[in-house]
Amino acid sequence: MQTGAYALPAHNLLTRIKYWWITLLIRLGRLKHFSLSPDELNNMLSANLPWPIPLILPAGKGTLQVMSASVRLPDNQFRLELFCDLKVDIGGVRLYQAHVLATLHGKPSYMRTQSSIRATQVSLTDLRLIQDDHLIFRSSATLLNRLMPEAIGGWLNASLDVFAGSLYKETKSYLDLYLSGNKQKVLDFHKPQIERQLIEQVNQGGLDYQLDHNLPDERLFARLGQNVKVEEGKLLFLFHS
Repeated sequence: MQTGAYALPAHNLLTRIKYWWITLLIRLGRLKHFSLSPDELNNMLSANLPWPIPLILPAGKGTLQVMSASVRLPDNQFRLELFCDLKVDIGGVRLYQAHVLATLHGKPSYMRTQSSIRATQVSLTDLRLIQDDHLIFRSSATLLNRLMPEAIGGWLNASLDVFAGSLYKETKSYLDLYLSGNKQKVLDFHKPQIERQLIEQVNQGGLDYQLDHNLPDERLFARLGQNVKVEEGKLLFLFHS
């Protein structure tokens, strides 16, 4: 083969020919989809992590950090399992630290304008405490009684009636959860906020998979793709509805 200043390397030429051929098959309706396995999807999701989510507390600071995400595709369902680290600090003391497994169910959708795949119609179906060496839970009455003035100390200057106000009551009620000695009870208190925050972040694209235009299959799907669905334990990228 004659070469010159504008000759394409052989592998680039073959890639273009393959791309053109696949495009033709799609337009003719001969190639209807390509698929990705859960393992492939998990590798893609890792680009979005870790993913910190702040929690609002009556006092102190709380954070839920999503450390890893796993996709499961059982019975044509789309399930996300999020391995999280929950931390609560009050007055400089770590009161609560635990690994938590959050399970979300939803429907995979192709967001054409963003060229991304997103879970939609999401719901939290399980929030479970993991009992491991990472767990910290302080329920000492002496410690909690000491933390109470520190937790609300910043508000005392604003109002001498704070002890009769809602902030004091909310803080005391929250710290009383620890006196119960029930780790799950504390997690259950945070569940509505965790559920709301996780679903809101997913809906806003926090765990979107952005199609990679350097990969021929995904570049083609960004141009010609119609929809995505779960079938036979895989995520199908459909070129024809």
